[in-house]
Amino acid sequence: MAEDGSVAPTLTPREFRLIIVSLMTAMGLAALDGTIVNTALLTIVDDLGGLKSYTWVGTSYLLCSTISTMLMGKLSDLFGRRRLYLIAMVVFLVGSGLCGFATSMIQLVLARGLQGVGGGGLISLAFATIADLVSPRERGRYTSLFTSVFAIGGVVGPLVGGLIVQSVSWRWIFWVNLPLGAASLVLAYRVMHVPFQRRPRDIDYIGAALLTVGVSALLIGVSWSPTEYGWSSPTSIGLIGGAAVVIVVFLGWERRATEAIVPMHLFANPMVRAMLVASATISVYIYAANAFLPLFLQGVTGVSPTGSGLLLLPMVIGTLVGATVVGRWIQRTGRYRRFAIQGFALALPAGVGMALIGQGSFRMAVLLVSMVLLGLSVGSANPITTIAIQNSVAPTDIGVASSLSMFTRSLFATIGLAIFGTLMSSRLGDRVDPDLVRQPRSIKALPAAEKAIVLDALSDAIRVVFIGCLPLIVIGMIAVIITREVPLRTTARVGLTADPDPEPMVGPPAH
Repeated sequence: MAEDGSVAPTLTPREFRLIIVSLMTAMGLAALDGTIVNTALLTIVDDLGGLKSYTWVGTSYLLCSTISTMLMGKLSDLFGRRRLYLIAMVVFLVGSGLCGFATSMIQLVLARGLQGVGGGGLISLAFATIADLVSPRERGRYTSLFTSVFAIGGVVGPLVGGLIVQSVSWRWIFWVNLPLGAASLVLAYRVMHVPFQRRPRDIDYIGAALLTVGVSALLIGVSWSPTEYGWSSPTSIGLIGGAAVVIVVFLGWERRATEAIVPMHLFANPMVRAMLVASATISVYIYAANAFLPLFLQGVTGVSPTGSGLLLLPMVIGTLVGATVVGRWIQRTGRYRRFAIQGFALALPAGVGMALIGQGSFRMAVLLVSMVLLGLSVGSANPITTIAIQNSVAPTDIGVASSLSMFTRSLFATIGLAIFGTLMSSRLGDRVDPDLVRQPRSIKALPAAEKAIVLDALSDAIRVVFIGCLPLIVIGMIAVIITREVPLRTTARVGLTADPDPEPMVGPPAH
């Protein structure tokens, strides 16, 4: 049914293609804005002041997008994908515009939070919408395509941000979203006729409030408070302990809620449990690579932010190749478990190679090969976790299940980054001035003897991070291996009309 309760019309291949373009644009913008601001932060602080709010520019976006990912997906099951997608895009565009017009760091932090609300919704709704339009058997190439856009957006964000800051103004980092997002919004409004069946709407306000409070306290407790006060401070312990209590209460409440934000029956599904573990572990790995590889490249090898972004291209290319090949094989064979196992198998040598990170041309060559393998791993494994979860739940749970997958990735990646950041800082100890790590390009100006000590210490600390990723890869592989493959469904909730002028990759065939 359409969102007004009438029978949903079938889509022409042209309409289908336009929806895909709209969703990919939204996905790319939301992923890009998670990292694009990183290379511009020092410039922004110089312009607006407010150094104490420095970390909140990224934290506010991450916090709000993580919570929004879960809530928007559930609400789209109740009110329809199209309606929530349009709301999310409007919120994202308003937030982007306000970021560009910010005259203080406080204004920027608040606007970034609003932008995160929209961005998180766009990410979860993109995967949920494609699940409505395409059967699981055919979904492989589209989910792979979306995963590639998401991964690439996160990797190239710092590169794009650096180029914009050098060419025009940091404000255009946010304003560039406006024309692209507006085009996506118009397309979605005109052609996104996604099936939706009306049902009683008993919104779980208490569950939403508990989830928001619990996740907010947890993310602030692991990503901001330890940096400001230390892990053992009363503030950090209070935030993390309070978050644990609220999350326990939330889980208890959800067991009896009429329309739970996170239906507990999803966790009774062994496929959902296994793929959430696999998704969380591979996401921690890729987020760690996105965070610590640029630090190594800029701090140890001495390249510019733009240069470090270009050196990450092997990972981007690997992701594209892995996602494309696996997506087409899934569509052709209907099998997916073997590719998830292969993806984690590729992640192991990639992790070993990154654990050898250091100075010297040989180690640099090993690092580049490892980045290609990591890209292939992410492109192979990440889309499959989403497809497998969507395929194993009822159509009425597709939105919340898709959101749960994205929520898990974001939540555990944030926690993992915080822990790895602490691990790296602890490893550095008293050997290196922490300010040098925050501004790695300043290492170049050090005297030769001191510079050698700093570079060795920084390489060693980053190496420990990637060694810490290896057990996570093993855990993810075990989770995939012990699952039993569920045959992919061959039906979707909406069909296509015949295409009078077929083109390659025009969309799924008519059902």
